[in-house]
Amino acid sequence: MIILFSSSIVLADDEAPVKHLFNLKKTEDGTLNYPADVKVAPNGEIFVLDTGNNQIVVYDQEGNYLRQFGDGGDDEGEVEYPLSFAINKKNQIYIADTENHRVEVLDKNGNYLFEFGIEGEEGDKEGQFNRPIGITIGNDGLVYVSDLKNHRIQVFNQKGEFITIIGEFGRRDGQFKYPVGLITAPESNDLYVVDTLNFRIQIFEEDGKKEWEFDDTFGRVGNREGSFARPKDIAIDEEERIYVTDSFLGLVQVLDDDGEFLFKIGGETKKPLFKQALGIYIDDKTNRLYVADRGNNQIQVYKITDLK
Repeated sequence: MIILFSSSIVLADDEAPVKHLFNLKKTEDGTLNYPADVKVAPNGEIFVLDTGNNQIVVYDQEGNYLRQFGDGGDDEGEVEYPLSFAINKKNQIYIADTENHRVEVLDKNGNYLFEFGIEGEEGDKEGQFNRPIGITIGNDGLVYVSDLKNHRIQVFNQKGEFITIIGEFGRRDGQFKYPVGLITAPESNDLYVVDTLNFRIQIFEEDGKKEWEFDDTFGRVGNREGSFARPKDIAIDEEERIYVTDSFLGLVQVLDDDGEFLFKIGGETKKPLFKQALGIYIDDKTNRLYVADRGNNQIQVYKITDLK
């Protein structure tokens, strides 16, 4: 497919209700290297997935470096180019260990707890992965994993026990072509999935019996408002506005709950605000927006100014 780009999405939105606070870059022995994801733990500490260094770096709320842990490899407690993670209410860390084709679970200090998937081996059976790339823990406590090259979402409990599969390869409603980011809605627990190479967001509704049905979709290919080139991750604020990173366009688009464009952050062509924007997270306690500015080796931190 050829993507044709016009000049309709090139200017920064000066009226966007966000204020830049600071950037996270420092590590113990240098700087972040292609960070892919960021989360805030229940205790308020900021965790950054420092993908190029195969580690997690932890900061306080002011952006001060605290500690780091992790190393590259396929042994217990090691990771190989991880691209997403989630933190549960016990401060346990679920890492989509992408190149090791598994999900690895650590405590808040990086100590190995357990894993699921087949270490170092791709697979397409239930509970197996071929490049797990996105992960979230829903309001229902379940773990949702984007299984990139199997073009599906797998659902587990927090012990790593398989529950079900959502989707398959294709372009129709409920099918995927390289799904990446995902999140459950704060109120409804509907599952929102970034269907990257179908250039759309798909929404699935749980039927109460741990089965999910397609509900809605929005988005199209392009660079106009509400269109996507390489959508990667998603966040939802308390007003149910939807924030989507686009690594190709170098921006975050903000949409209403019907998928209609509201405003954007970034998108400049002369001096881009983001370079390969990837992971995104909203901390509802502080109304802060965190964006993994991967190509600039940093996390950008904003305050959403129109939320109480």
